Amino acid sequence: MKNDNQLFYLRQFVHLLAKGEEPRTAFNILVNEVPKSQLESWQQAHTIYEATQSLERAFEKLSIKSASPITEQLRRGKELGLPEVEVLQNCVDANNSELQIAQIIKSRLLRILSYCALLSVIALVVLTTFNLYLSPIYSSVLLDGQLHSSGFVARMDVLRMQSWWSLLLYLPPAIIIALFALASFKSAESFTQGKFLTKLPIMKGIMFQLSRIHFVHNLKAFHQGLPENKAERLSALNSPFFSNSERFTFDKLFTPQEKEQLLALFALQTFEQESPNLLSSVETQAIESVHQKTGIIATLLHLFLIFIVFQIVISIYLPIFQLGTGF
Repeated sequence: MKNDNQLFYLRQFVHLLAKGEEPRTAFNILVNEVPKSQLESWQQAHTIYEATQSLERAFEKLSIKSASPITEQLRRGKELGLPEVEVLQNCVDANNSELQIAQIIKSRLLRILSYCALLSVIALVVLTTFNLYLSPIYSSVLLDGQLHSSGFVARMDVLRMQSWWSLLLYLPPAIIIALFALASFKSAESFTQGKFLTKLPIMKGIMFQLSRIHFVHNLKAFHQGLPENKAERLSALNSPFFSNSERFTFDKLFTPQEKEQLLALFALQTFEQESPNLLSSVETQAIESVHQKTGIIATLLHLFLIFIVFQIVISIYLPIFQLGTGF
């Protein structure tokens, strides 16, 4: 919530600029309105802006996760000769689209993890009940020499946490419960701005989709400033500014057919009319990608839990089978 509160005041700063306020005036207004926890960073940002007249330098002092990529975009926009205020306004709009994708990712993962965490809690409750009440009875009845079996004893040791193999039975459910708790308390934006998408191989394609969204957002806002010359226009489109990423550029984000269509829109001068359809298309593709990839995660987690539950059931019912063969 703290980070969401910081983003709230950042959006209000942009809204003040959109109303026609000068950055200096907007800073003065925000300094008088922000809570004490943010007052120092906004005052520092205000002071730096007064000294440098640079929003890029000023936002470096704001302790907001989203401020870092915004600062980077301001730097890239300056390299292309774009106005800082317009770049800042567009950054906030593009980040709102990214936040929607992040919220979908969080809600999908929470839905998956909640079910898995429930099964994990049940599994741990069953294991705890077995250790407290059933294990002593099983030991006194079965481990009496006549029914002694090394394999059986080894499995019982695993259930009673008297073997290193017990970690394979007890630790996975505990990890799933911890992941559910962690996902519940993390802010939605951390699912796209943190290391989650870059470290988890299944989710890496989401960054590609987010870069496409940023590209269309930025192109929609600044397409009129692109050079008329085709070669210079292609060079400008490959700037990291449009994709908001050094890794994904125009040539990597779009297929040859998509690039041909985009360039045709400039030649026909119909990009302004077509841009809402483009934005809707890339956002839909990103949402579909999220559903597909989180679906894969759900399948893998369910298969993993089925294996764990199967091991627990076999380990608990095995003594009953042993008892049946002993008479």
